[in-house]
Amino acid sequence: MRGRAIESAAAVVGGDGGPDEPNGAGARACREAMDLQVPAPCMAAAVAGRDMFRYEDLRAVAEVKFEGRHDPQDGDTEAMVHQLKLAAYATMLISFSEGFWLLRSGSEAHDYSLDLPAVARLWRGGSPLRGAVLDCVCEALSADPDTRNVLLDDQIAWELSNIREDLREIVAAGIYAGLPVPVLSAAVGAYDGLSSPWLPTELVHRLQGFLAP
Repeated sequence: MRGRAIESAAAVVGGDGGPDEPNGAGARACREAMDLQVPAPCMAAAVAGRDMFRYEDLRAVAEVKFEGRHDPQDGDTEAMVHQLKLAAYATMLISFSEGFWLLRSGSEAHDYSLDLPAVARLWRGGSPLRGAVLDCVCEALSADPDTRNVLLDDQIAWELSNIREDLREIVAAGIYAGLPVPVLSAAVGAYDGLSSPWLPTELVHRLQGFLAP
């Protein structure tokens, strides 16, 4: 079962799985991430979005009930498309960082001895964008094989610092337009969570102690 979960994580990072796979790679990988206490918000958001996709009848009712659709925003379409490409690149970097963190943790927990740079090299084909992301991931893993999170690599950190505001603006535009952007939003949260010395969880813990009888 554990081995299958790690294979599932590999499938998710490699791009397998789809809306017709109810208990597929993404769900198993998310369960494994929770067992290993590896934060994987992008992965979880993708699985939740896939699940929501199934409820077309419910969404049709809710659209009328909640008056959910907003008018599209005015603005420079060409500039927004450019920002969307940068946001997609940033989100893929953050998502792959989760996947490889999970693969490393699973490999250590179950003694699989995965060669993560080799895994990254194997998955570079298929999509130019995915290939570009995995080139960066492969270089980061080769430079520091013991890294927990490839976002800490100097080159990746520098790239994200230059495009993170594009990701934030695309997420904000989606929210104001009433468009669900769960994985993009999760990517912002994951990035901010990793880079913040203080997290809301600390406030919850403090409130629990304060409110406890």
